[in-house]
This record gives sequence, C-alpha cells and structure tokens, in this order.
Amino acid sequence: MQKKKELQQNMRGQTFQQYENELNNLRQSNNDKQKQYKELEERKNIFNQIKTLEEELKQYEETEENNQKNLQTSESELKSLQFENKS
Repeated sequence: MQKKKELQQNMRGQTFQQYENELNNLRQSNNDKQKQYKELEERKNIFNQIKTLEEELKQYEETEENNQKNLQTSESELKSLQFENKS
C-alpha cells in the first residue's frame, strides 16, 4: 500500500513536471513568436519608408526635369528678346 502511494505521488510529480515543462516551452515559443513579429513589423516599417523615399525621389526628379525645361524655355525666350532688341 505504501509503495502504491509513493508511485502515485511520484507519477503526480512527474505529471506536474511535464506540465511545467510544457508551459515553459509554450512561453518560450510565445516569446520567440513575439520577437519574430516585432522584427517583421520593423522590416515592414523600413520597407514602407523606402517606398516613401522612392516616391519622393521620383517627384523630385520630375520637378527637376520640369525646372530644367522651364529654364531652357526661359533662356530661349531671353535670347529671342535680346535678338529683337538688337534689331
């Protein structure tokens, strides 16, 4: 009878230890997943920043191109006016 009680207590102890180990494993897994999620969020933010910068660069380049065209047009008009003035 004593042996049976010892075995039952031992089994309960093992079962408790197994549950505790499983709980610790789940906690660690959860922590790992949270860390991965944060890393993915950071990557997503960086990707979005890059997209925004690319769009800003494109707009800047378009503006610069338009400015160059306007400058050329203005220079041509100025030359034309100077020529008319000389005549």
